[in-house]
Amino acid sequence: MIKINFEVKGLNEAINDVKKLLYAVDRGLVLLGDATVEKMRENIKKSAHRYSSGRLGNSIKRYIGHTGKIFWVGVGKISELPKYWAVCEWGGYIPPANLGYFEETGKPISALRGKGTERWIHTGNRKDFLLKPKTPIRPLRYIFHTVQWVRRIWSGYWASYVSKIQVKGLPFLPTSAASFGFPWLEKSKR
Repeated sequence: MIKINFEVKGLNEAINDVKKLLYAVDRGLVLLGDATVEKMRENIKKSAHRYSSGRLGNSIKRYIGHTGKIFWVGVGKISELPKYWAVCEWGGYIPPANLGYFEETGKPISALRGKGTERWIHTGNRKDFLLKPKTPIRPLRYIFHTVQWVRRIWSGYWASYVSKIQVKGLPFLPTSAASFGFPWLEKSKR
């Protein structure tokens, strides 16, 4: 049996460059995950028609994990969101009539139906007022707008940087948020 040993020059260098690139992409995903949480909270606040306690926005967090060799970053866990998250996204009716009061005026005023900006305080107390929703909640579309934003950021990164990568000896290896294609992240740290 003949045994042949051979060495391909530059292969190890190319493998190391790819490993560095994958590490940089993982870091970029974490940065993008953090920025996505902030953007989603901003979209909720910007789209809200009434006063908000911030419960929906504050329940949105970034999650990191591995599934086998696949690294992933997620934003928001349905099990940790308030029950009304879907109504806020797509619009519709809140659950059935409930007892409570409006923060400033107390009782519901039919002339302000669909136009009010006060927060409803649900108490369940029989001494308070019964609110029967008759008009649907307008959709905030906070998830939709955030997903569109992420697609623009991510596709912009791939279009501008990945096309420059060579198999051997990478001309560009991102080391900061700005050089990774997320310059707006650097601004938010100041």
